[in-house]
Amino acid sequence: MAITLQEQDNGVTVYQVTENPGIKSNIYCEISWCSADSRYFVFDQQTGDGARNPSEYILCEFGTWKTERLGEGIRPTMSHTGIFYYRTRTENGVQELRCVDLATGVQDALWEFPEDFQPRGWVAVSRDERYLVYGTLVSYDPQHFTIERVDRQAGVTETLYEDPDIWNPHTQFEPGKGRSVLVQHNRGSQFGADGTRILRYGPEGNTIFILDVETGEVTRLQLGRPHTPGTT
Repeated sequence: MAITLQEQDNGVTVYQVTENPGIKSNIYCEISWCSADSRYFVFDQQTGDGARNPSEYILCEFGTWKTERLGEGIRPTMSHTGIFYYRTRTENGVQELRCVDLATGVQDALWEFPEDFQPRGWVAVSRDERYLVYGTLVSYDPQHFTIERVDRQAGVTETLYEDPDIWNPHTQFEPGKGRSVLVQHNRGSQFGADGTRILRYGPEGNTIFILDVETGEVTRLQLGRPHTPGTT
C-alpha cells in the first residue's frame, strides 16, 4: 500500500511505494522502465550482499500502487514495446536470459549463455526485438573485449566488434529504426592481468561511437577530446 508522502500546492501528490528496508532505484535513467501504455513501471530492489543475484525487480501499477515481484537478476533492459529483459543466475550457476511482457505478465526463459560468458554492461534490445547486443570480456592479458550480437530471427550469436577499451560499453540502441548502437569507448583504459582496473581511461578520455548492428561498421563521433571537453 502506497503512502501519501506530500501534497503540493500545484496539485501534485507524491507517493511512497515501498516501506521495507533496503536500497531501491529506478534502475537507470537512460531507459524508460514502463510498459508501452505507461500503466506499469519497474524498479530495482537490492537483495543483499552475497546473494546469487544482486537485484530483484518489482512491477508497480500507477494509481493503485499494487506491486508484483517479476524475478531477480542483474543488468536488465527494456524494449520499446514494454518487454522487460533481465539476466539471472540460476541455482546451478547458469546465466539465463529471461523476458516479461509487462502488459500481460507472461514470462519466458529465452536461452542460456555459454559457461564462459563474462558480460560487460547490459543487454540492449532493438526496436523490433530482432537483435540483442551486449559487451563481453575475452581476456585481461592481453586486454580484449567484444560486442556480441544475437540475431533472434536467425538464431545465431556473432562477434560484432572487438576492442581493448570497451570494458564499460553502455550499449544502447537508436530508438527509431533500431539498427545503430551507441557504444562508450574508454580510450586508454588499463587492466592488470588479474583483472584489476588500473585506469578507467587514459589522457585521451572517453568518447562514444556508433556501431551498425548489421554490418559492424563503426562511425566515429567528434565527441570528447580533441573535439570537445571530455565526456563522463
